[in-house]
Amino acid sequence: MVDEGLVQYIRQRLGEGYNEEHIREVLQTHGHDPKTVDNAFASLHRERKHLPVLAILLVLLIGAAVIIFFLVKPSPEPNGPGGSDDPSRETIVTPPSQPTTGVVSIAESLSLNAASQTPDETYYATVQAASKSASTVADGILLCSVNKELSYKNYCLIELADQRRNADYCVVIGDVQQRDDCYLKLILKGEDQYCASLRLDENKRVCDILLGNA
Repeated sequence: MVDEGLVQYIRQRLGEGYNEEHIREVLQTHGHDPKTVDNAFASLHRERKHLPVLAILLVLLIGAAVIIFFLVKPSPEPNGPGGSDDPSRETIVTPPSQPTTGVVSIAESLSLNAASQTPDETYYATVQAASKSASTVADGILLCSVNKELSYKNYCLIELADQRRNADYCVVIGDVQQRDDCYLKLILKGEDQYCASLRLDENKRVCDILLGNA
């Protein structure tokens, strides 16, 4: 069975410009089974096979719309106040957001410090750094990955998901129990839509109790 949450995560990361190799490395670093990751990518690749046909249909629809527009377009009126030559009506284009800078340097510094720290000390340092400096999910994942032990990497992601009420951090976690724990943190804050993402029966029962379905 394909994990749709994982497919959605991969789709988002690819859309942000990350390559497949990097995404695989991140997911497997956080405990995802390589076969599960393969299945998610395979599902996404099958989905993309249909895109060329959809693109052709879209182009045809746009072409038809353009033709209709020019057929029914009214004659232009002289420019007056507020017309197309009025500078006050100039369209302002907001530049696309740029990737966060400096996070890689922070991660490198944390890695150096981790050599002389206990796992607990590194964990608290990465959580603090991510809470302060991570402006995207990718930033948070990078900083949490500084932890050497898998469980600490995942606890760091759970903490960020809880702080920011963002389930994208949960999807990365490979361990089923810890991933469920991540979703439960959000569910306990009223985000009960994540009940559907739980995998373990005992956690599903907790959700049923919270929703009054028990």
